[in-house]
Amino acid sequence: MPEYKGTYRYPLRKLDTSDDYLQIDIIEYKPPGFGSAPGRQFALNSSDNSYESLLSGSGSIKDVLSSIILPIPEGIVDNQTAQWGPDTRGALDALAANLTSESAKKGLTGLKNNITGKVKSIIGNSSNQANLKSVFTSAAINALSGGSEGSDISATLSRVGGVIFNPNVEMLFGGVNIRGAFSFNFNMSPRFQKESNEIRDIIRLFKSNMAPKRSSGLKESTGLFVKSPNVFRLRYMSGGKPHPYLNRFKICALQGLAVNYTESGTYATYSDSAPVNLSLQLQFQELSPIFSEDYNNGQGKGGTGY
Repeated sequence: MPEYKGTYRYPLRKLDTSDDYLQIDIIEYKPPGFGSAPGRQFALNSSDNSYESLLSGSGSIKDVLSSIILPIPEGIVDNQTAQWGPDTRGALDALAANLTSESAKKGLTGLKNNITGKVKSIIGNSSNQANLKSVFTSAAINALSGGSEGSDISATLSRVGGVIFNPNVEMLFGGVNIRGAFSFNFNMSPRFQKESNEIRDIIRLFKSNMAPKRSSGLKESTGLFVKSPNVFRLRYMSGGKPHPYLNRFKICALQGLAVNYTESGTYATYSDSAPVNLSLQLQFQELSPIFSEDYNNGQGKGGTGY
């Protein structure tokens, strides 16, 4: 297979300063390693650090193996999610947490007095007394039956008093997400032989660079390791500059590729056997998550950000 270099495009025509397009640059994967940035000893390097110059727009052309220019696809979608979920802390948990916090301030003597005061206030409340009787009744039934009767304290409270223990439910931040895949669909109808050859080269370029490599970079590979595929930088462009409105991407891996050689519904080719109409579907996913600070740095400042 020949080594593909330079820039490929569909449609095969000169771009105008008013043209909008999607530029996909192919770059070699750089593993982030286990290092950390100064002052961030508890955080491993992100893949962003490996491609910092490319993401900021100051990267050298030498960093790019090949570039592919395609029309901006239909149905541009920018998805962002945040991982929040419900968390509950029962009434006794809440009381224990409160007492622990107060004991740090008042010491053991203050903690003892605090516990005594809270127990008196709970028992002394007439509306709590009937409900507490239900709790003790349910606990006694469980003790006598060995739990075989399935008596549940919360169910007993609800049945007798129409109340339950306060679950203190609240939505809390639960973790960091990597954005879902970006899917693009390109319908291609070559108008002449040179353009059909360009489409073929574009498809081969995507296929070969999303595939892993047998060689580990040595002249002679023993076959012990498999090297990571190349990765991709995606940019919406307008007249040679980043698009002033559309979203930005971090460095992506190409996770899926599908080619339909009979997009028109029937098999039809030109005299050189090139399909009359085909579609190329690509699915990319970013290597690292989006953080709030990313909107204040590099390409994140432009357009609607990430």
